[in-house]
Amino acid sequence: MKKYIALIVALCVVLVALAFISKKDDPEPVTQLTEETTEAETTEAVIENQIILGYYEDKSLNPYLTDSPANRNLSTLIYDGLYVLDESYSPQPIIAQSSERLTGRITVYLNSDIYFSSGSPLTASDVVYSFNIAKQSNYYSSRLASFTSASAGTDSVVFSLADDSAYAESCLTFPIVQAGTAQNDIPVGSGRYVLHSDANGKFLSVNENSTRSETMNTDKIYLTPITSDASELYLLQTGDLSYFFDDLSDGQYTKIGANMLRVPLNNLVYLGVNSSSEVMADKAIRKAISLAIDKTTIAESAYNGMCRAAHTPFNPDWYVLSPLQTTAQDFSAVKAAQTLEQAGYVYAYDNNDYRSKNFEFLEITMLVNEESAGRVSCAELIRDSLKGLGIDVTLYILPFEDYTEALTEGDYDIYLGEVKLPASMSLSCFFAENGSAGYGIDSASTAAAAFSDFSQGKTDISTFIKVFNEEMPFIPICYRDGVAYYSREISFEGSVTEYEPFLNAYSWEITAND
Repeated sequence: MKKYIALIVALCVVLVALAFISKKDDPEPVTQLTEETTEAETTEAVIENQIILGYYEDKSLNPYLTDSPANRNLSTLIYDGLYVLDESYSPQPIIAQSSERLTGRITVYLNSDIYFSSGSPLTASDVVYSFNIAKQSNYYSSRLASFTSASAGTDSVVFSLADDSAYAESCLTFPIVQAGTAQNDIPVGSGRYVLHSDANGKFLSVNENSTRSETMNTDKIYLTPITSDASELYLLQTGDLSYFFDDLSDGQYTKIGANMLRVPLNNLVYLGVNSSSEVMADKAIRKAISLAIDKTTIAESAYNGMCRAAHTPFNPDWYVLSPLQTTAQDFSAVKAAQTLEQAGYVYAYDNNDYRSKNFEFLEITMLVNEESAGRVSCAELIRDSLKGLGIDVTLYILPFEDYTEALTEGDYDIYLGEVKLPASMSLSCFFAENGSAGYGIDSASTAAAAFSDFSQGKTDISTFIKVFNEEMPFIPICYRDGVAYYSREISFEGSVTEYEPFLNAYSWEITAND
């Protein structure tokens, strides 16, 4: 009997040892996708403690074919441009090495060490091919409005200019793809990452051929399908998404349980002026209105504070403005009142609410598009400021179609608008004939001529701003901000820009959850 007991004990010891050895040598468990596996379970098993970005599964990831801003943002990780813009909108060379300016053209010399992810060298022919595709695309064509054509040299590309813009290089940020691949689902690029797909979905891995001299902390980025901005915010809070960029186009900023960065945009909010209306044809009225608007207060109050006061027509972050002494017309209710009084607009002896001249009250109509809550809030603040100055303002908050119809017919005195300026800070949308923001502006005005001289490098920026302030063809209010939300588990260096929302993706690190 003792022998049997000893034998059983020995057998148990052997079985335990074998079990231990088997467990030690087993590979890490792999989740197999089955019909019963939920999306949440798959995401958690496969990408726990990893960087996860969202994309619209039913929309293209091709930057030239997609109509999804989220998917287009992802393309900045896969493709490089000739230049990338830094936080001051200054173009920094990536595929470009240097440039040379002559009247009517820019010659860009290429970095000869750039290769596509396919291993093929990037050539001038690839740049010209990409330029022609970009000029025909819905999104990039406006960015390249100053360019008419491109031709390839041995190691350079010559771009012909339509308006000889002095800062046109800042617009050469379109994605460079390998010639012949632009119509593919995913064209071949030279960016920091390459898109892959496997049984678990789409992911980005480091492009070993990239030469962007960056140490990549994040060697793999997973992609997860999204259906709306609201779903991105939800997934961010549940930990199923790492990062989300929102340009706040609806004027609504949502506070959530995540880190956030303000991202300056090149979106100018301005007060358009109908110079053909009897009252607004008077420069004194335009100047007084500009002086009466406290732009700093508006920047802190409207758009939930997600904007920056615009004291000139240009983005306050633009590197060209940095050496200037301020030439802005700063807020001063006293100066605004004095300007009106000198022009003959005074309070009537029997009415201390509104000013009048020659027995006619100072009355103006103001339009704003109802689709943006931030813009409506901004318009209401401006209306209240002008009423405090003694101007009777009637504010019409209109649907977009009615708003644009009223602008087209000239049925207004002032209107609140917003326009995205190109990185070159060109104001052609205001001053060019039939410009998209040119409502009420005389394209043959002194300010238009001054801008043309400045954009061609004939005069400096101070000269143009001085002329602009004298004529005040429109009134800059603020430049809007967007926001980048990111998981509390992510840490990274530096900041991001609207043109490269994943600018510092190479430095992202994820902190594992315990």
